[in-house]
Amino acid sequence: MERKYLFYFFFIAIAVIFISRLFYIQIVREDYKLSADNNVVRKEKVYPGRGLIYDRNHKLLVSNQSAYDLMVIPRQVKNLDTNALCELISITKESFVERMKKAKDYSWVKASVFVKQLSKERYSYFHEKLHNFEGFYPQKRILRDYPDYKNAANVIGYIGEATDAYIKKNK
Repeated sequence: MERKYLFYFFFIAIAVIFISRLFYIQIVREDYKLSADNNVVRKEKVYPGRGLIYDRNHKLLVSNQSAYDLMVIPRQVKNLDTNALCELISITKESFVERMKKAKDYSWVKASVFVKQLSKERYSYFHEKLHNFEGFYPQKRILRDYPDYKNAANVIGYIGEATDAYIKKNK
């Protein structure tokens, strides 16, 4: 009879050791969590380039221009120098706090737009220092450009994102 209890105690002790070790690896230690976060597949939207529009004299009316959105994944943001980031992308500290709150409210693990349409110059300057800002990455997008006729969008057409006010008004 006592051997039976010794046998039960042995298996329960092994189960407790395994469960405590799993708890330690998955909850307490940070390196496995970081490794798992880095192995995640990140989906990126690829905005297509649209066709160029010429007039009958082969003069360019509409072209494409590259712009970059700065994306953020709040969960991956660590050891952030907010003053350096604000200076690089030319925003205020209050704007930074507001944008991070909006990103966290959207999702801690999904990417959201932090700054829309950085110019090529601002992007190239920021890209040199991107390694200092964990959780931030650029996403390229294509915008329409009307080189000679600034009001050509009224005639040829313009497509843009709907604003929050427009979405609230037109559900």
